[in-house]
Amino acid sequence: MLEHLGWTELLSRWSGEAIAHADAVGLEVTPEMRASGWIGVPPASAADIAAAQARLERSLPRSYQAFLAITDGWPVLSFDFGQVWPVAGLDWVAAADPGLYEVVCADHGYEWPPDGDDGPPLMNRCLLLSSGTDNFLYDTGRLGADGEWATTCWTSWYPGAGDQQPSFRAGLESHYASFVCFEAPDSFTHTEVAAQVASACQRATGAGRGSSTRPGTSAALAPTSLSRSSAC
Repeated sequence: MLEHLGWTELLSRWSGEAIAHADAVGLEVTPEMRASGWIGVPPASAADIAAAQARLERSLPRSYQAFLAITDGWPVLSFDFGQVWPVAGLDWVAAADPGLYEVVCADHGYEWPPDGDDGPPLMNRCLLLSSGTDNFLYDTGRLGADGEWATTCWTSWYPGAGDQQPSFRAGLESHYASFVCFEAPDSFTHTEVAAQVASACQRATGAGRGSSTRPGTSAALAPTSLSRSSAC
C-alpha cells in the first residue's frame, strides 16, 4: 500500500499527522514532540533486542528489527489498538493478556484445526504487539519465504481473527492507512490510500464478515458497527 515509503518517511508522516490530530486520537503531545515533529522514542538497544530474542527463543524478523532501529515502540495505531509495545514488552498472548487468551481458548466444545488461522491455534503461536482493547498480533507460525512473520488482529467488533498481512511492516502500513483515512482525512497521505482503505473496509464489513459468531467466540467479542467506516 505504501511500499514506496521508507521507514523514516512513513513514521515521520505519521508523526506530523498524529500531532495535528492529537485530540482526536488521544495522543498526549509533549513540547519536545511538537518542536521536533516526532512522536517516536529512541531506538531499541542491541541488548534489549538480544534479550527479547533469548526470552522468546526466536530471531525477530528483519522488518520489525528495522522498525526498532528507528523507534522502540509507537504511541498510536488505529481504532482501539493502543500503541506498539517496546521490544522489552513483546510477549506471547497467554502472558501478555491472560484474559484474552482464556476467553479465546476456553473449551466451547469445538475442535479447532491444529494449524488453523483462528481461535486457540492462532493464540498459542502469536505474540501481542499492542496495548489496546483491540489486539495487533504477530503470528510466529506463518513464516514467509523472506523470513517475515505474518501479522493479524483480534478485535472487539469482529468474531475472530482479521485479515492477515505478510509482515510487521505491512501490518503497520495497514494501521497507518486506516489512521489517515479515519483520523486525518486532510492529510497528504489520505489521497494515496483512501481507495485501498475503502476497499478493505468494504471487505471487513461486507457479507463475508457478518453478524454470526464463530465457534468458541464469546458475545463480548461479537462485531459492532464500524462507526468510522464512512470516513473513507
